[in-house]
Amino acid sequence: MNELSTGRKVAFTSIPIVLLLLISWGILSLIDRERVLVRGDDPEMVYSFYENREGVAASDEYRSSVRINAKGLRSPNLDFKDSSPRAIFFGDSFAEGWGVELDESFPIKSGALAGVSVDNAGIHGGGPWYYILRGRKFLADATYQHIVIQIFDNDVKDQDEFLPVIEVSNNRLVRAKPPGMLFIPSGGFTRFLRDSAPFRIIKRLVFALRGNRLPIKYYKPGREPKDPLLDHAGALTKFGPIKPLADPDKDFGGQFGFYRFKSLAELKRDPVWSRRADGFHNAMQQMIEEFRAAQPKARLTVVYLPARQIFAPGGAVVGGADGIVSNPLFELLQESLANHNVTLVDLRQDLGTNPNDFYFPGDGHLNARGHQVVAQHLARVLK
Repeated sequence: MNELSTGRKVAFTSIPIVLLLLISWGILSLIDRERVLVRGDDPEMVYSFYENREGVAASDEYRSSVRINAKGLRSPNLDFKDSSPRAIFFGDSFAEGWGVELDESFPIKSGALAGVSVDNAGIHGGGPWYYILRGRKFLADATYQHIVIQIFDNDVKDQDEFLPVIEVSNNRLVRAKPPGMLFIPSGGFTRFLRDSAPFRIIKRLVFALRGNRLPIKYYKPGREPKDPLLDHAGALTKFGPIKPLADPDKDFGGQFGFYRFKSLAELKRDPVWSRRADGFHNAMQQMIEEFRAAQPKARLTVVYLPARQIFAPGGAVVGGADGIVSNPLFELLQESLANHNVTLVDLRQDLGTNPNDFYFPGDGHLNARGHQVVAQHLARVLK
């Protein structure tokens, strides 16, 4: 009887606590404005978009709808019976079309101008190691006449940040590292917790208490901020025109630190950046090799998209090199792609004609006009 009584006491005490937790969970889920579009435990690609989800990317400069199709791409659902040429784009948030509508993004826009159907495999983050994993997933789905890879200035340093989640042997990517034990089976339990409203809200509160703001990446449709948007002139007034890097080793986490070198040869004399350059070179070589093997008849194009700071008066770095005239990353791209029959598109001159009009002044991504400039150049390549 005593044991039974104790059991009943535990049950009567536990039930209200469980109910309170469930009610709290439900309330937090109702007030939560964030839409989780990205899965962080993909066993093949490390992270990827969830299929068939929709959200809104929002700031005081833009509000854009982000719809992910059944393949996990921010892309139209292509008709496999369509006989038009096909292209697939790999890239980071620029290729994803951050801040603009899908039909304004340069992958989709360039395809429309050239009469080419486009699968857009762009997703924020990225870099050559990651594009290898994306290629293994998506290049088997269809036959493509064009493969376009967009490279941005932060890709060299970002390779370091990607190394902990991939297996590399003899300077070659083997696979994504398997998710930890808590992700088994299929990441269901841990993913449920990490994607839940209480976990994300508590995480944002912890960041706030530490003095850091963790912004919402995507909002639930209809739950995005309703404040009036700044037009381009208003954004320029608020944020100012393009400025050079004051300290390339610290600004933006040091991802544009290579601009303190006036040439690739000078960069390679620095042990840290030399190692990063070697890793980038190896990743580019393997990426081209694997893409060519998967789609032997496709034309490969690499698009170099520079950070807007190179267009600042006096160059990318205060008192430093001119990123338009001398650029270690572009030299590295030329070296990595030499003798591989790959078209290298340099967008520095296109975007340099009026750069303050082509980027969001506060956000730093290309705006719709910038995407249009890039799309017009790439359309000539796709035709």
